Amino acid sequence: MRMLKNTFQKGAKVISIGDKPTTDVPGERPSIPVVIELPNGIRVTMNIPVIVTPKVTPVVVSVGTPVTPEDVKNHIDLPKGWKVTKSRRDSNNNYTRNKNLSFQ
Repeated sequence: MRMLKNTFQKGAKVISIGDKPTTDVPGERPSIPVVIELPNGIRVTMNIPVIVTPKVTPVVVSVGTPVTPEDVKNHIDLPKGWKVTKSRRDSNNNYTRNKNLSFQ
């Protein structure tokens, strides 16, 4: 799990990071509570959201070849028993990226 550094006030420091959720299943996971001490000594708890995206691989086709729903589905590695229930096309009639897919 990657955490961004130096994205809060200069002089602030991380005091504690709560339990990290598992990332074996795509979707929203429990937030991670993080306690930060500001330069003035005040401690603030922030809940950092965690969103796990499915593993995807690019769909590679020759110029002019249409991308089918099956092409999209075959390039997403979902947990056992999950399936893609809907995929959307953009204004150019191309299938959109994984964040717009619905899973079941």
